[in-house]
Amino acid sequence: MSTDSSVPPEAPAGDDQKLITILVDHYAPDSRDLPKKKRLLLLGVLVGIAIVTLLTTLLVENYSNLLFSGPTVRREDEVQKKLDLEGEPFTAQVTEPVFDPTVTPFDFVFDHLLTPAQERRMQEFSAEEVDELWDYLFSIGGRMVEYPTSGVGTHSSGFNLHLQSDRQAPLTLTDLRARVLSCAPSKAIAVVRVPPQGGGGYIGVFFNLAEHKPVARISEPTEKYGKPFFRDNVINLGNGENSGNLRIESIVESESCDWEIELEYADSLGIHVKTLKNKNLPFRTEALPSNPRQYWTVYPSIGGGAKWINCIDKDETSRRKSRCE
Repeated sequence: MSTDSSVPPEAPAGDDQKLITILVDHYAPDSRDLPKKKRLLLLGVLVGIAIVTLLTTLLVENYSNLLFSGPTVRREDEVQKKLDLEGEPFTAQVTEPVFDPTVTPFDFVFDHLLTPAQERRMQEFSAEEVDELWDYLFSIGGRMVEYPTSGVGTHSSGFNLHLQSDRQAPLTLTDLRARVLSCAPSKAIAVVRVPPQGGGGYIGVFFNLAEHKPVARISEPTEKYGKPFFRDNVINLGNGENSGNLRIESIVESESCDWEIELEYADSLGIHVKTLKNKNLPFRTEALPSNPRQYWTVYPSIGGGAKWINCIDKDETSRRKSRCE
């Protein structure tokens, strides 16, 4: 077994002295004649000064960066916020609800009289063929008039309202109002009614267009029905919030109305109002004519058939007894 007992040679005793001499001669050439200890002390002082100078330089640079980058960052942030607020606050999309004639009552109005052949064909549909009846009435030029969630003797129209905001800043929808543009008696001359046989409503809001200043009211058929929706509710948008969705219903009485929606919202700049139309046209809610020339009502009968009543041929008392009104 062999071992290596050799050790590296020690540096010459004069190497440290030479290094100190070189450093001091370079940074303090006037101190060559000083004793060794003083030269070492001078070297320490020079090293300390160099370290302090380096640290001071770094601190000054960092402070300058902070001093000048702060306003720049703030300006960029202010520009982004300004651009964000100058953009569209939100988008509003109107879509037709999915309508199921088998569970939702409806009436149809016509601007023309039904021919005898159309009347006969209409009466051939059974109570189970409501879907087919609905399609047929549409195909011969009828316009559907819906029943409201609650209320008697009124009619309505409904749609779904989807609200979405891409803003980084938050905004809050604080009110919905209907602005009625005009109302007039229906010009329809023929009516086919499929009255409600019971059923529930849905959660959303409605406008009673017969009011002086229609506000959004709760349409849910509970004890809250008819109360102003935005009295206790808001819809938050922007800042990553989910989209807001509402079922909107408008109710008319004896007249058909054209109207639009005013949406009030608040952001950091204040309170604003945006007008919503139906594809650049007013919304329209149709009423039944007060004196139609044709007036049919249909009810389910025993055995799955349908009982058709010609309400024009009856006097007022008979119409009430036969459920024409």
